[in-house]
Amino acid sequence: GFESLARWTRNGQAVSPATFIPIAEELGIIEPLGTWVLQQACRAFADWQRRYPGRGLEFITVNVSARQLMQQNFLRIIERAVEHAELQPSDVRLEITETALMDSPDSAAEVLRDLRDFGVKIYLDDFGTGCSSLSHLHKLPVDVLKIDRSFVTSLLIPDRPAMVESILALARTLKTGVVAEGIEHEAQARELERLGCTHAQGYLFSRPLAVRAVEELLTANQPLGPKQGRPPASLDSLTWPVPNPARRVSADVPTPVLVRDLPDPTRV
Repeated sequence: GFESLARWTRNGQAVSPATFIPIAEELGIIEPLGTWVLQQACRAFADWQRRYPGRGLEFITVNVSARQLMQQNFLRIIERAVEHAELQPSDVRLEITETALMDSPDSAAEVLRDLRDFGVKIYLDDFGTGCSSLSHLHKLPVDVLKIDRSFVTSLLIPDRPAMVESILALARTLKTGVVAEGIEHEAQARELERLGCTHAQGYLFSRPLAVRAVEELLTANQPLGPKQGRPPASLDSLTWPVPNPARRVSADVPTPVLVRDLPDPTRV
């Protein structure tokens, strides 16, 4: 599968999403920006499905802000993007941060139920950094918990794995999948495997690649993994930029980035 993210470069330098996304929200342009990323991601993914059959291209995930989620026509935006790209609803996964859902948990739960009824799956991003209660989590129709990278960074510190173990236990109770974010070292991957987490993404597996390089990998059906060899279990990940096929992208225009994460973590 793939994850699409908005990335912005200015004068050749990358601008952090933590910088430009709040500005986009303040200026009131986060909704059209999010719609554009969604449309481009769906089109690119549909194109790869057609060009590279049998490569395990099962789904694409798209990050969604709280303001996008609460748009009155958000479900219709998703439906149109899926239909225009000629995808199946099950090809699309939406990533929403824990804090975004906690702003209006009841309203968010209603929207998420409508989205799941349409056929998309829901990933709870940056899990463990918000203040969601178990009562709220049980109400939210979530398919996958994504463990925040801060827990992975401290994974090798004594007593710190207990937090990851707790999240994995919670996921089993909720019957959801789990993906660990921000894997950079073999030791982290081995520790996650020991704890029972078999899905992850991060720089250990690949830094961003040009779209041409990705297509070469897909053409060759080349397995993914760290340069040192295959990662433990099924921890596979890949990232690369995807250009806007509709027009040339200038240095000041945000460009989606896709992240590959195999296999499907919702199959628990």
